[in-house]
Amino acid sequence: FETLQDHHGDATRSDLVIHNALRDRSSANFTGLIRINTTAHQTESSQEQKNILLSERAKADSDPKLEILNNDVIRCTHGAAVSPVDKEMIFYLESRGLDQPEAEQLIVEGFFQSTLHKLGLPKVEEAVWSAMAEHDMSREAPNT
Repeated sequence: FETLQDHHGDATRSDLVIHNALRDRSSANFTGLIRINTTAHQTESSQEQKNILLSERAKADSDPKLEILNNDVIRCTHGAAVSPVDKEMIFYLESRGLDQPEAEQLIVEGFFQSTLHKLGLPKVEEAVWSAMAEHDMSREAPNT
């Protein structure tokens, strides 16, 4: 992904949220720029990019950037995170009766839930959950 949030006018706003779940040998590369131009006063902008790694071979690189060309900005934030599934979360869910694949599935669903809910598009949310249910998120590719 390569993104540009380029503000030119006063009182403009942009919010970018990208969440990735990566398995097997998949990879994601993100470079994002928020540019607040000299003519863009009282702007608000945010950029969030998070990656959850579901296997040891998955990889994600993130490079969020800010370019603020005036001093009259309400808010401008950026951030990125890359992390494997938390082993303690898996252990906790297993202690509650879930097996490892079920625990991982629940964590992945929670990872995407907040973003999908923010969209406010129930049909899109339903389609995503249906697609995830059809695809076994817990499978691991054979070693090759």
